[in-house]
Amino acid sequence: MWLRDSATRPLRVTIPAHVVLDPPHGYAVEARYPGADVRYAYRFDPEGGGTRVTHDVEVRPRRIGWVLVPLMAMWWRRYWGRDLDFHLGEMEREVG
Repeated sequence: MWLRDSATRPLRVTIPAHVVLDPPHGYAVEARYPGADVRYAYRFDPEGGGTRVTHDVEVRPRRIGWVLVPLMAMWWRRYWGRDLDFHLGEMEREVG
């Protein structure tokens, strides 16, 4: 399916994203951000009494992205961590 993903940092942008759902195993997303093509996937695997969440990311810089992506690598790692924590919290609230 296609959706419009919104990012607020470092700039406010709306990005069309192609999402492939694979319930209950996870999902994958391909999107064209300003300066980079991005692919990421979440996998959900049973582990013990819970679920192990794996997040894979591939970033292919374009144009100005060749300069900005390496400069912002640490920021992006923290952003992805906060984003994952946010979504896990939302899932936990929905499931109970």
